[in-house]
Amino acid sequence: MSNVENQQRKKRILVFLTGGTICSTYNTREGEGRIKSSDSDIGTKLEAYFSSSDSEYADKVAFDRTENLGYFSENMTVENWNVLLRRFRSACSETKDGTPITLSQLSEIYDGIVIAHGTDTLAYSSAVFSLLLKWIGIPVFLVSSNEALERERANGNVNFRAAVECICKGIPQGVFVTYQNPSDGRTYLHYASQVTQCASYREDFYSAEMLDITDRDFDKILRFASRYEVGSNKALPNGKIINPLEPLTLVNDVLKIEPYIGLNYDCFDFSKCKYVLHGAYHSGTVCSCFYEEKTAMPPHDAADSSAQDSRIHTANSVQHLIDGCSDAPSVKGIVIAPAQGVGDLYDTVPVITDYVHRRKPRCFVRFAYGCTSEMYYAKLVIASSLGFTDDETDDFLTEKYCSEFVADVTRESALFSCEKTVKIYEKDGYRKEFSAKVVDCIPDKKGYKVVLNQSAFFPEGGGQKSDVGTLTCLSGENEVGGDVAEITDVQIENGVIYHLADKKFSVGSTVLGKIDWEKRFDRMQNHSGEHLLSGILYSRFGYHNVGFHLSDDIVTFDIDGKVTEEDVAEIERIANEAIYSNVPIKVYSYKFGELSEGDIRSKIVLNNRVRLVEIEGYDRCACCAPHVSRTGEIGVVKITSFYANRGGTRFEILCGKRAFADYSVKDKNSTRIMQLFSTKSKDVFEFVHNSYKELLSLQTEKLHLCEQLAFLNFVTETQNGILFGINDTFTCGYEELRYCGTRFLSEKDTCVLFSKVADGYIYFVIAKDSDARILTKQINEQLCGNGGGNRQYTQGKIKADATAIRAFFRSVS
Repeated sequence: MSNVENQQRKKRILVFLTGGTICSTYNTREGEGRIKSSDSDIGTKLEAYFSSSDSEYADKVAFDRTENLGYFSENMTVENWNVLLRRFRSACSETKDGTPITLSQLSEIYDGIVIAHGTDTLAYSSAVFSLLLKWIGIPVFLVSSNEALERERANGNVNFRAAVECICKGIPQGVFVTYQNPSDGRTYLHYASQVTQCASYREDFYSAEMLDITDRDFDKILRFASRYEVGSNKALPNGKIINPLEPLTLVNDVLKIEPYIGLNYDCFDFSKCKYVLHGAYHSGTVCSCFYEEKTAMPPHDAADSSAQDSRIHTANSVQHLIDGCSDAPSVKGIVIAPAQGVGDLYDTVPVITDYVHRRKPRCFVRFAYGCTSEMYYAKLVIASSLGFTDDETDDFLTEKYCSEFVADVTRESALFSCEKTVKIYEKDGYRKEFSAKVVDCIPDKKGYKVVLNQSAFFPEGGGQKSDVGTLTCLSGENEVGGDVAEITDVQIENGVIYHLADKKFSVGSTVLGKIDWEKRFDRMQNHSGEHLLSGILYSRFGYHNVGFHLSDDIVTFDIDGKVTEEDVAEIERIANEAIYSNVPIKVYSYKFGELSEGDIRSKIVLNNRVRLVEIEGYDRCACCAPHVSRTGEIGVVKITSFYANRGGTRFEILCGKRAFADYSVKDKNSTRIMQLFSTKSKDVFEFVHNSYKELLSLQTEKLHLCEQLAFLNFVTETQNGILFGINDTFTCGYEELRYCGTRFLSEKDTCVLFSKVADGYIYFVIAKDSDARILTKQINEQLCGNGGGNRQYTQGKIKADATAIRAFFRSVS
């Protein structure tokens, strides 16, 4: 289909009607008052509203709709989810002529899908459909309504229109929600994976990264949608790719518990569930109290694990939940989420984790954060339905598949570890040496993974390689002797830093760590330079940094917008003025609740602890890496190139010593050119440019002369109506053959020219009315050749002599 035809055809959208208020109407029955019922004609009403609206796409959309299932969302169950999935497969399984549809063909038939759903359980269905429908290659929207559509204050028609217009404008694949909040009358676009339940007595929906689209600014909408994590290229932990057109049955064996003061775990029967998802209070805490047996009063030192053995935990504490689940053979795990900073601020979480380590329950216990409890529930339902192992469930919970995390949450930050390494580099990026105790030394196929109680080595992460350096034993028994162990890689897992060493250390020994300072400072210069540029881009254009990589020779980062050459020059100028000003670069650690999203550049989860790097007056961004203390230490920032990348712009930059080294090489080359051509620095480009144009002119002239000489060297003859020529004296290529063939063609319909090469002849066939490919096939078959082309021109090479060529044309018909 041509671009013109594609633009002229109507957009085709599948409307899937599940029920809820948006699919209902108000009826008045005598003696019964006003009741709500399913509306079988709702699809027609939605389409009629859109067709009669002032939308630019009012007459440019063709809707296919399913029968209204009539499920009020408060009655939505896991089994009803399965009914919806079966109906979805049925609606998408075949075309009107009965031909089965494959997943890849679905995007060729439909431009998008709109799912009409109720509000009460919209957040849960949005979460599960985000995971199940993200693979289909087209945008999917869930829409709902606060009232039945005929009511004046209903927002369902507005929500439906916003979804249809986003599809018509070409929003990329993803699963989204459009919803107008009645409290402010603004329409918002959400990642469906981040939507949370409405608050009590409210009709507004919220999500971490919701975008106001009331102004219908599609460039803004496109930037937002392009950041959606399209997981079609990311398999599940067991390697499976979910195809929503293939049968999948969700199982109902996940128990979700929300905390409250009177929560008593003895009231639950855990024998029928596989996973328990436990919610947390707003600060990420759960009940973990121990009582003295005699006084029945909570002890003052609740976090003192050494004193807990003489106490009992109550039926309200999570320790009691752990015991109950551990005794139930069916339970595989407990997930407490969202857990915010996983115990960085309060005593309760360490109390529970200490209990887990001492109790060693049969089932696993995980603290998790980063996405909504509705999404964790959806993930656990799918993990159970697909039969994931414990490790696969861990991977599934902590991996990003559909923008469900509002920050880059990795396993080490999502799962709790009680033996975390103290990170010296976070507070002191200039620490070159440090002493530490060896906590563990684990054999590895590449050497030994050494765990220390504290470390100044920065582990690999966030697009930046790890520090390297050495460890030397200072005291204690060890197997290093006086030798120095090389540290070639540093990784972090569950908050524990592992140093890859080429020698073994004994647990308990004291070591001296030394950082390769030249590499560390080089990365500090370049990372700080990237923050500076990203902050300026954000403040001037509102563009977000969506990718970063710091290698040993270049720094690249991506933004979600486009810039001009003039913009780049101005940004670079501002950045270097900031360096000349030598402004401070400060590091802060914030607690939960002390920071609002507007205070920072990056989109992050505001957990119990947030480490911010601030370039005074230019940038404020969450980051865990070491940075220089003032902009003057960056030295210089140079943008070496920028180009379009995935709808935005990719920058390549050099800072500090790297920029100086790059300049030195370029200056040396420039000086050599000046000396070679005896010209001045300011005239180098013009001189080289003029020389290049002169060279091109000479090459063109040379080619023309070669064509003339080749034409003069051909001896031609005609056999069976075909003009052919053989050149045995003058070396020429296909360009010369083409030139000569074009001149000879005026004499006959078909011309074939051969020119001598080391092991045969190259040939060129040119034809007016006949098909050159027919003759070419004969030449290849009878003269041991290969080659091809189109109807008018072909070229190739043969392994034959002039006698064989002449014999061929005498016999060809």
